[in-house]
Amino acid sequence: MPTRSPESPSAKPAADSKNGVSDHDRELHVEIADDGVGIAEPYQESIFKAFFQVQGGRQDKAPGTGMGLFMARRLAELLGGRISVKSEGEGTVAALNRRSSDVSHQDKAVLGTYLLR
Repeated sequence: MPTRSPESPSAKPAADSKNGVSDHDRELHVEIADDGVGIAEPYQESIFKAFFQVQGGRQDKAPGTGMGLFMARRLAELLGGRISVKSEGEGTVAALNRRSSDVSHQDKAVLGTYLLR
């Protein structure tokens, strides 16, 4: 995976159209990756709780309320999707998954445009 700075994460929509697969069998899968300090395993679910903030190090200097990931996960769930993170050592990959049958072509275009700005 190429190196990216935490200030410029990358968005990678997974291919969502394969020959011979119906729309109902597809899933929208989008990953955002960075090469920052990473998220320790014990916190990987906690970061989605309202007002949760990891204490210590760089995080103490970052402003925020701890609501961003809570709201993102809740919105994804309301839309029938799921947000998750995976981090081993340095870097983090956040993923959004949603059944393609629930996603219109317009939704995919808007999501791709927003993530790739």
